[in-house]
Amino acid sequence: MNATKKALITIISLILISLTLPIKLHANEIGVTIDAQQVIFVDQPPIIANGRTLVPLRDVFEALGFYVEWNPDTQQVSLTSDIVIIITIGSNEFSANGITHTLDVPAQIIGGTTMLPIRHVLESVGYYVDWDAAANMVIITSASGIVTGERTTISTRFGAKFVICADGYLWAWGCNAYGRLGDGERSFWGGKDDDGIDNDRLVPVRIMSNVAYVSAGVVHTMAITVDGSLWGWGSNESGQLGDGTGGEWGEYSPLPVKIMDDVVTVSAGGHHTMAIRADGSLWAWGSNRFGQLGDLTSEMRTAPVKVMDNVAAVSAGQEHTMAIKSDGTLWAWGSNRFGNLGIGISPTPSTQIAHEANIHPNPVQVLENVAAVSVGNSHTMAIRAAGFVLGWGINWRCEREHGFYSRY
Repeated sequence: MNATKKALITIISLILISLTLPIKLHANEIGVTIDAQQVIFVDQPPIIANGRTLVPLRDVFEALGFYVEWNPDTQQVSLTSDIVIIITIGSNEFSANGITHTLDVPAQIIGGTTMLPIRHVLESVGYYVDWDAAANMVIITSASGIVTGERTTISTRFGAKFVICADGYLWAWGCNAYGRLGDGERSFWGGKDDDGIDNDRLVPVRIMSNVAYVSAGVVHTMAITVDGSLWGWGSNESGQLGDGTGGEWGEYSPLPVKIMDDVVTVSAGGHHTMAIRADGSLWAWGSNRFGQLGDLTSEMRTAPVKVMDNVAAVSAGQEHTMAIKSDGTLWAWGSNRFGNLGIGISPTPSTQIAHEANIHPNPVQVLENVAAVSVGNSHTMAIRAAGFVLGWGINWRCEREHGFYSRY
């Protein structure tokens, strides 16, 4: 084999090897990743101008799956997928699906390439954009990247969904009634606020960082951060946030408010909340019309009250609550109008209507050797230590007779 042929083989081999290696940035070069995949820039690379990172518009949006069209007469770029974005060179305004947004730095042409401050444009249509200073990298995460990526906890209820990703960020989307997503906005059940703006979220929005656990109630949400602090947001009409306020119609918080420290788990019910602290004590607040707080009263509480000690797990329903103590015993309190407490009292048609008589504000022991419990609106499921499952409460999808629920 002659020297020329050997040299050619060597060059081809080096090219093939280089194609399999990640792109390494030189000092001061800026890179962009989308869902952990690096974007290749053909002509103009990203730059920093006037303190803002500008990236080549076409390269990034085509990598995101948009169709990019340039109109030289209007100096506008149209970006089309299921979303339509219109950007005008030199303008501080752009539109996304017909809604106007403002840029602090306008799009501009540099070296024959349209350059754009990408963060606000992408975040306005549901992407998350972060900056890794150590790697000189713009990190773009799509909605699918957020939802399908590694995650630790998912909680969903009545059209609102929450996901904690492996990096500790809490994301939310869906129905934003009473500000229950925690993004600072709110809507009514119809999807619009007082000004007619639809604040329900079709794509995930980031709510908090360093989150360890989340629990979604009917119209409020509770989350625990890694330091053990408990936060709540959404409706506070029944005092279910626990910050000492609320209890009146229409009261809510669209942003997280801190409630207490040293919390290891929390359960958001219909309109009440139960939390276990690190010492095993169980605390309750919110609606208590049916004795669901377990404090021996039917008084609403806008701040946490202690219920019992030595509690290992708790689950809050619409009108009743179940808790497992550290010795494995299962305890119940609240409404029993559908037999959902499991205390052996069978409801009748009359007690289903006048269920005030079925209030049990005093915790009652139900079972022993229980490993886990989960409460629905009006039924309960428990796992015994031996591994088998028990259920009780409303079972109306099984059978109905004479207009009343007939199986429990």
